[in-house]
Amino acid sequence: MTTLTTAKEKLCRSMLSKVGIYEKMLLEAQEEKDTETIKHLYLHHTHLMNRLERLLCS
Repeated sequence: MTTLTTAKEKLCRSMLSKVGIYEKMLLEAQEEKDTETIKHLYLHHTHLMNRLERLLCS
């Protein structure tokens, strides 16, 4: 395994972990019907998913 592949793998794992955290926080905000927090978390979640997609496609 090359250094680049190892680095990508670690980064992907880290980003997936963050995605899981954002999803959990989104569910909590939806239960509380906190629209501002939902909007904020959704934008961060979407940005993170887009970054992860770019990383996986490179």
